[in-house]
Amino acid sequence: MFAAVWAISGCARTPSVREIPPHETLVTLVSDFYRFAQTDLYRCETPQDASGQNVFRATLERLSYYETSNPGRDNDIVDFVRGEAYERLGDFSKAIESFSRVPTQSDSKLAERASHRIAALRRLQSACEPRHDGASLSGYLTDLESRIARLEDLEKGFGDEDSLDAMLARRERERIETEYALALFRNRYVLDRGASRALEQAAGMIERHESSCRVQAHRLMLGEFYFELARDMTRLTPPDRLVFDTALFLDMVNAARKQFVVVSQADGRREKAEGTAMLDALEAFARKVRYRLE
Repeated sequence: MFAAVWAISGCARTPSVREIPPHETLVTLVSDFYRFAQTDLYRCETPQDASGQNVFRATLERLSYYETSNPGRDNDIVDFVRGEAYERLGDFSKAIESFSRVPTQSDSKLAERASHRIAALRRLQSACEPRHDGASLSGYLTDLESRIARLEDLEKGFGDEDSLDAMLARRERERIETEYALALFRNRYVLDRGASRALEQAAGMIERHESSCRVQAHRLMLGEFYFELARDMTRLTPPDRLVFDTALFLDMVNAARKQFVVVSQADGRREKAEGTAMLDALEAFARKVRYRLE
């Protein structure tokens, strides 16, 4: 009897769970996003939340959940933050689409800011878009060169090198420069000086993007180019034949090793383990070739 009364009285004293108003949920969501919104995504890796997710992808998911749970509420804020997440993820089309919905829902300063972002993103989008149909290799490479030049000019045109727009232009230029290096290397047998141009491009990227968080990836790419050239050499001119150029082979192996060693010692970088694995693979390959030369 006493236990039953105690249980009832205990339940009566239990505080009811207060339902969190929608605006508090949105405030928390937006606050979490803006904690990382100023991250320089050229110099720094994409930030992660407490669960290890890409912050900007997670923001899009949380915004969608908020919309579903609170239909018709705070649409201007939701669309504005969504646009900011998309632009940091490199999807300028969806960012423009999201920002474009803000002025129709708000006459505040948020609408003015959205219009400013649309103008900047359209310039970025235009600079990144291919303007050649890609029917020929020469046309494709020329188009890549043109896009790189446009983005470089646009980055300078934005003025402040630390601004969001300049950072986005710099990051896109780096991406297209990578595509250009890969295009040269993958087509090295049909391009004049294809291999040497690819090596020059990859080496130049390490210098031009020394402050980038992807510089170790560029080193890996250059090392892999040299490694692949050394492999091709042993396939086309086997080491057990007199025509095999040992000095050239060693030059390529040493050039690849130089890059892999640097990456394998890059503490705190995600590429470190890959650099170590590539170095091990290179050494195993070199030992195999030395055995055939003896």
